[in-house]
Amino acid sequence: MDRGNSQVECIRVQDSIECAQRMLNNTADFGIFSPESVLQIGALAWDGMTVVKELRHLDRADNVVDYESVVIVRNDHLNGLEGLRGAKFCHPGLFYDRSQRWSERFLKHFERTVVPVDCEHDDEDARLKELYPNLCELCNSDSNSCDYARDGSGSENSHAEALRCLIRGGTAAYVALEVVQDLFNGELKEHVDSFHYLCPNGTLQSISFNEQPCVWLRQPWRVIVSSDPMAVQLPQLMNDWFNTGRSEPWKDAIKSIITSESSVIHRPQSLQRLRDYVRTIREIPIDFNFCSTRSTWCTTSADEYEKCRVISAGGLTSGILPTIECRSPRSNAVACLNDISTNGSDFMGIDSNYGFLARQVYNLSAAMYAETESNNTHLLSYWNAKACFPEYGGIAKVTFLTAAVNQNIFPNNNCNYSVLLGEFFGSSCVPGARDPLHDPAGHTPDNMCSLCRHNVAPLRPIVDEDASVAKRSVPSEDDGEVKPAEDGEEAPEDAPEDEEVAPAADEEETPVEDEPEEEEALPEETEEEKIARRNRLNQIAGNCNADTTNRYFGNQGALRCLAEVGDVAILELQYLRQHAHELFLNPNDFRIMCKNGSLAAYTGFNVDPGCVMTTIVDGEIVVRRNSTRRDGIINALTSLDLYFQNQPDFKMYNIFAGVKHLLFKVDYCLHNLQNFNYRFFKINFQDSTIGLVPANATDVSSSVQNYIDLFDSIE
Repeated sequence: MDRGNSQVECIRVQDSIECAQRMLNNTADFGIFSPESVLQIGALAWDGMTVVKELRHLDRADNVVDYESVVIVRNDHLNGLEGLRGAKFCHPGLFYDRSQRWSERFLKHFERTVVPVDCEHDDEDARLKELYPNLCELCNSDSNSCDYARDGSGSENSHAEALRCLIRGGTAAYVALEVVQDLFNGELKEHVDSFHYLCPNGTLQSISFNEQPCVWLRQPWRVIVSSDPMAVQLPQLMNDWFNTGRSEPWKDAIKSIITSESSVIHRPQSLQRLRDYVRTIREIPIDFNFCSTRSTWCTTSADEYEKCRVISAGGLTSGILPTIECRSPRSNAVACLNDISTNGSDFMGIDSNYGFLARQVYNLSAAMYAETESNNTHLLSYWNAKACFPEYGGIAKVTFLTAAVNQNIFPNNNCNYSVLLGEFFGSSCVPGARDPLHDPAGHTPDNMCSLCRHNVAPLRPIVDEDASVAKRSVPSEDDGEVKPAEDGEEAPEDAPEDEEVAPAADEEETPVEDEPEEEEALPEETEEEKIARRNRLNQIAGNCNADTTNRYFGNQGALRCLAEVGDVAILELQYLRQHAHELFLNPNDFRIMCKNGSLAAYTGFNVDPGCVMTTIVDGEIVVRRNSTRRDGIINALTSLDLYFQNQPDFKMYNIFAGVKHLLFKVDYCLHNLQNFNYRFFKINFQDSTIGLVPANATDVSSSVQNYIDLFDSIE
């Protein structure tokens, strides 16, 4: 593509959504979009993109759309749609590969229970057969495959077989229009007068001599979409590239890409915005509250909200129920937990660091786990020690409490863990201990905050070099303290110092990126004046905030606390080296305590895997206890995981708008677990990309079981 005097430059993107975003911010000019991507972006109603070309199949270049679906019934059918109750339904099958020309939404539009044909997902195939054995009754009776018999005649695709199923005694079939026309004009011609089209309004139409039958859904072609500024110029350029002048390598390359899959380039009658183009083919899916099948996802930032909208649109155009509504951003993850508990939202994805607060404070329960081993350590040697925790209620605190109960240091009949923790340790810093959202009961002893300090000279933020769009924060002057932007995006902020956001690159960039420009930074001060002011404020204890105004908040803050005033810290191992570098600390000044109570053989942060105390999940989806929407949420997320885990249309677990860990605290899948080790009882999270695990599953990995046991022991 870059040979000769090429006029085209390729930009690598992770999915179609990123391509669309690049066109919207004018960092890309055009791209090729699949039908499902077109529908998804159309549902988002993003402006700024224009459809300039259609890529039609060579054999069907005159067809306005790629394909259409129809319902065929016997000509004596009565009572329209209501007459289909209890009918013998012949269906082409449910395909899970979005590269199939028939998507799940297309196949489920007529009836939401389907016959799985040639199902490549054996577990799902078996589950559907067990739950709904009648789904296979019209299939091949000599096979357990839930497939149609193949008689070797005519088209062998599943739509042709579904139509033959109808001929053999079915009541209705949901198939492609082109298959109906081919077969009833060919091998099934003798049966054409015995069947009719069933229309969405319940009326019937003849099949014979019907050039424009009623259809249920229409699917667009692949299209070339340009940014609005290029909409007029690009078609002219493409004509020059492909139809005039001599052949050149870069022209041949771009043409081979565009005309792959036996495509021919067709220019629409007029240029249309993408959203308007979709409306001419199919009604853009409208979010509907059908039998209470809408569930609300709580978000904590503007970026999370936008990513949620993209996921919601993808679910809508894929026919996934319940539909997902995105809650406008709450101030932080804890505020979202409160929102769910008070019926403001239905669910959210949380870092395991918030598992304790979700259960004990907000009475939530897990709907799905992410996925990841266990043991304890001698803790008595740290009695009355100065302890540094990343955050109150985090996974570090919970794991310490569990270890203390298991070693009989704390009685198992006393659930006032905050008091027990305060009596065990001396002066400590547990950010958020005085926050009513973290501890509504207010039982936390004063010594849990006595070691905390004001954050006078914030650190340089850790910036993800790979992020094309970094998270931004705007200082607030409400109380003279630095506060995160966009309603307080705590997840990205805490991330740097908490296990909440795994990659160190993202951890601290939100809260402090713009702080050096703020009044707090006092750029006019000399270094001596800064040091003097810091020393004065360091004498003032009690800034126990769970945000970056607290000098010792989060994982990096806990390490700084250990270096400056503490005896022991409970923190994440994976990014300690990065944190130490940012803090100008020598890793060899520290030593890890292993699960058997002994110190690691060497100083620094490199330890043997056997030193790890336990392995648990990195995150989970939480809902209200006994929520009637729990099963629907599990079904929707399972389908979303299936479709968007690693698809070119949209990769749900990847970076979005240049930001990692939005909605899910992982990179590629809810099962991507990160390695976390803590100072006494090191917790290890391992990478795994195997999908979502429902909380009611009976066969779970050790990481899931350990996480369940962790909270069972304190409940």
